[in-house]
Amino acid sequence: MRRFAGLLLLSLLLAGLGTPARAQVAVPSLVPAAPRIGDPVYDVPTASFVTPNPAAMQWGSPSKWGFGQIDSERRQTQPSQGTLVELSGIYVGFRKVAEDISFGAELLELSDDSNAVLEADWDVLDGAVAFQSGDNIAFGVGADRTSTSRNANSLEFDAINLGMSIEVQSNVFIGFAIGTEDISSSFNGDDDRSVQKYGIGYRKGGTVNTHFELYAIEKDEADNPSGEFTDVGTLVGVAEFNLSNLLLAASYSLTERERVLLDTTTVTVDIGWAPKNGLAVMFHRENTTTEDTTPANESETETETTALSIAFQF
Repeated sequence: MRRFAGLLLLSLLLAGLGTPARAQVAVPSLVPAAPRIGDPVYDVPTASFVTPNPAAMQWGSPSKWGFGQIDSERRQTQPSQGTLVELSGIYVGFRKVAEDISFGAELLELSDDSNAVLEADWDVLDGAVAFQSGDNIAFGVGADRTSTSRNANSLEFDAINLGMSIEVQSNVFIGFAIGTEDISSSFNGDDDRSVQKYGIGYRKGGTVNTHFELYAIEKDEADNPSGEFTDVGTLVGVAEFNLSNLLLAASYSLTERERVLLDTTTVTVDIGWAPKNGLAVMFHRENTTTEDTTPANESETETETTALSIAFQF
């Protein structure tokens, strides 16, 4: 019964999936390819070639293409139950940035190799296009399709995002986007919800390329015949530096879900060789902790993700 109750709780929360940190709501990251997994039960993975605010992609010079390998392990630490999900997979993507238009796409596939209680598989396909208007305003539209399975259950997200990014003064950007998620699940039927994203960022070239950003993503609660999916709010802070082609980036994110006592924190570090033109090689490390403080189901899980990416910037 405890095992069944745990699986039921997870299935009811799946449509409240959040978004792991990828720091590109106001202005793009300096990291050529930045795979983000977060908590593989509650978050949607990404390869970060496509920005969550599609308009921000216009400020993302240089152009790039790349690929990489991901390994992730999710285990319950309190009370200790060992490994629950063990994911491995690949990702590939590109972003083309021109004077007045940019476009990009990415594909990410993950599969569970653990044969544990929660078998999780992901297929993610994202695409976006952005247009520049004048010297300091960009508009964009993006589409995301995510398919995931949990044992015999399946879940699909189809999302459309419309965004704007403005350089309000030299090197300072604000960005915001609105969109909808259409949700189709084998266990809770179909639904949709609205999504809002907004942030402020600073990105500057020179001897030391720098990028700082603070942004938020909010997903509204959605009604469903089987119940109500909770609000999801994520707040992220990012700092990135590139000195003589040596790139170091770090981020911290906090995700809270309303109506359920579930909080997720994620710390990411990216380090590697990333020239503005040429071959870039990056190592990525991500640590995510999810705490469930529901009195009848108190638990803590940790997810450790490592990834290696290779990209060519031009």
